Amino acid sequence: MDAQRFSKTLGLLMILYTAAIAKDDDGWLMKAPTEVRAMEGYPVVLPCSFTHPHHTHPSSMHVVWSLGHGRTATVLFRCTSMNNSQLCQSKPNQDERYRLEGNHRNHDISLRINSVTLKDSGRYYCRVELVGHTHTSFENTLGTRLRVE
Repeated sequence: MDAQRFSKTLGLLMILYTAAIAKDDDGWLMKAPTEVRAMEGYPVVLPCSFTHPHHTHPSSMHVVWSLGHGRTATVLFRCTSMNNSQLCQSKPNQDERYRLEGNHRNHDISLRINSVTLKDSGRYYCRVELVGHTHTSFENTLGTRLRVE
């Protein structure tokens, strides 16, 4: 590979890496890829992790995944962890195709979608909401584009 081509490739990789990280003013850092590809009918994992400036983990939180952003977003998955619990409990009516793949206590809130379809293609957003703190949430604002083929 010649030097010019290597330089362009490296530049593109840096842009993609930078786009995958969203830092909040409060020191929270949300990391997720800009795109994930999946085969129709198979499971897929949408990676998302976070870091925060606190020495201790927030005691209670909601983990939320949505398709789309803002008012038009559709919440697909939501679970709650209370009082430092290792379990992130979702509601009984939660669609069983979606589940938390990562361990939120290890800052991994990756989402697993089973049996993806072409209709699952779109931009997904991961978010952490702190329970008991009004309007305190941290989100991957760029989202992850899922391409189902």
